Amino acid sequence: MFDPILHKHIDEMDKIEDSLDKAIDKIFESIDVEEVLNDTQGSMLVVAQAIKNIVEAKYAEMAIEQGLEFVKKIEEMKRDIEIQKTKNPNINEAVV
Repeated sequence: MFDPILHKHIDEMDKIEDSLDKAIDKIFESIDVEEVLNDTQGSMLVVAQAIKNIVEAKYAEMAIEQGLEFVKKIEEMKRDIEIQKTKNPNINEAVV
């Protein structure tokens, strides 16, 4: 029952990452080579700030919301996960 929840969460995080990658690619595509040659540090600072703004404004919130939803679904399962205490390092060998 946990697997579908985990896989859905990973899929949603992958979608967020892909969207962020596309947004960053657009920023990189908009870089003016002449401007970089004239003021490398200033140009890169503008690019870094643009990426920071996008992450803060949109993607951080999306990732937090997804994480909270993931936690909520786990809590709804109301399943106790028991970890067997043992000194046997090979206890899960059959599982692997």
